[in-house]
Amino acid sequence: MTYTKEAELFNDKKKNLYIIVFSFLIVFFKWLISFYIFSNESLVNKVIFDVKDYYYFSHIINLSDLNFFPNYLQDVEPNKLMPIPIYSILFHSLLYKFLGLYTFFLLEFISLTIFLYIFTKIFNQLDFNNSSSIILSILIFILPFILVYGDNLKLNFINFEIFKSLYSFRFPRPLITSLYFFWGLYLAIKYFLNENNSLKTYIYIGICLSLCFVSFYYNFINLLILFFIIFLIKIFRKKNFLVNDVKKIIISIIIFIVLISPFLILIFFSEKDYSIMIGVIELNYERKITLLSYLFGKILSLRFIMVFLVLSTMYFFLNKQKDVLCKKTLLILYMLFLTSAISPFFFILISPAVSEIYHFLNWILINAIFVFSIFLIILFRLWFKKINIKKILKFQNNNSFISVFFFLILILFQTNHYIINQKDAHILRTDFEILQRLLNENKEKLNVLLTFIPRGQIWWILNDKTELSTIESSISSLNFNQLEKSFIDNLKFLNISTDNFQKIISNKKEEWRYDNKYIKYLSYYKYQANSLITYKNSLDFDESEKKYILKSRPTKTQQIMIPNFDIKRLINLYENYESNSKFNDPDIIIVQKNSLIDKFSKINNKLYCQIKNFNFLKVYVKIKKGICN
Repeated sequence: MTYTKEAELFNDKKKNLYIIVFSFLIVFFKWLISFYIFSNESLVNKVIFDVKDYYYFSHIINLSDLNFFPNYLQDVEPNKLMPIPIYSILFHSLLYKFLGLYTFFLLEFISLTIFLYIFTKIFNQLDFNNSSSIILSILIFILPFILVYGDNLKLNFINFEIFKSLYSFRFPRPLITSLYFFWGLYLAIKYFLNENNSLKTYIYIGICLSLCFVSFYYNFINLLILFFIIFLIKIFRKKNFLVNDVKKIIISIIIFIVLISPFLILIFFSEKDYSIMIGVIELNYERKITLLSYLFGKILSLRFIMVFLVLSTMYFFLNKQKDVLCKKTLLILYMLFLTSAISPFFFILISPAVSEIYHFLNWILINAIFVFSIFLIILFRLWFKKINIKKILKFQNNNSFISVFFFLILILFQTNHYIINQKDAHILRTDFEILQRLLNENKEKLNVLLTFIPRGQIWWILNDKTELSTIESSISSLNFNQLEKSFIDNLKFLNISTDNFQKIISNKKEEWRYDNKYIKYLSYYKYQANSLITYKNSLDFDESEKKYILKSRPTKTQQIMIPNFDIKRLINLYENYESNSKFNDPDIIIVQKNSLIDKFSKINNKLYCQIKNFNFLKVYVKIKKGICN
């Protein structure tokens, strides 16, 4: 490339050093702000509140212990394996054995370093020099944080919040999953550019696709189609391509199959109810037609047509420019947008089941904005070159300019992080710190927890406590029957009446959907309700609920509603339920103030005393533990 001979002052070692330093500073100050604002907070609570998504923490511990039968309830045993998403948490699980909670700090730094490194390589393929590639990679990193403020502009035709899924510190998606995806994009560019790809390239492709398949299959489908199109292009361009590369292709496929096999084994021997719990639905002919019709409507909408025309115009304009020396890479980026639009159709046609299909639609938007941003950068570059190429190149390679840019981005990112921390639930975090001190002082006395706060259950597990009285359905591999009995056991123990039980499980409208956090103790997505599916395909709902369901888009998988007939079944089960003789009274009970559980519970004050000084929580401990005072 021309920049390596003329204008490049940054060699690869210097580029990598800048990436490492910037990544370290971003992560260091991010956590420094948290330690400053919440100076007295324990490490456990800091991780629980500052690392998203805490639901995966129990999976990390289980995988690090090779425990695929996680059991937290004393009186209930799981019968089947739990399909832990191995590759999205693999590195955290491996390091957790040695570093514990410090794993999250280290891997945020390593992940950001890898992300920036991948993007500098992608920008190099676009004929940007190393210094420009560093700057542009950092801009891509902070772009989601900038675009989120677009929501304040009330641009209703685009949900900029979705773009945060491009990359952020949210674990494991997109912190880990997007690394796999963009590594795959870089491999696709290299694979397309090189006429004779080495065996190593094919091995990397097999590894990358397997990581995407297990961690986030939506990205896997997108990359699979992209590689397949490149593969077809190579066949048509080079007659002896298959003859020369067939062994390499077979090796790549074998590696892919071998690496996904552990997860497939877990799926095969897992609890069948678990797949329903995470929202997997069978795609019969009628559902395929419904989804395909909905998707065609989206593709033919004015919004998508405008996006398509803008990106297509930009691509064809750039492709005709003599100054653009990376036209094959431009084509791959344009194809990335097209394949993201094709991928949901392809998946629905070939797959017998699907879950949370809205991720496909989200990634059409994410890739569209991403590709648009790259094209826009190249357009600016062409404009700069026409103005004065020598001054621009000299300025952008200046060490002082790079340092000032780093500093400004660091200030911007950390200011945004500081504002988020200031808005965070200070009262809840303070309560959890009081809770942590209570546990630290009575670790041997407090062994069984009852709570309907998922963060509280994860907090308990991270404190090396493995006995829970209640369990959120996504944390265990229990079947629906076991989950229902456990849920009822705990509500019975809290002396909740049948009438109040009905109020707890009733369908509730919350903001943009129907949802009920307590139903997630019976099942997460078993009762998802939209125009595509309801539980047992029933429309046995109140009239207003039924109308809302029929109007709900088929991709609204996060909406939870129980049909009337199953509400009646659960009420009947609760009313006639014989308490489990093996149920072990909890040592500590934690409820959220003014929640339905708090309002309807009648905790026996002869057995439990309430610990004071909490604001958001109510905490009770067994009197006989001797810690009430």
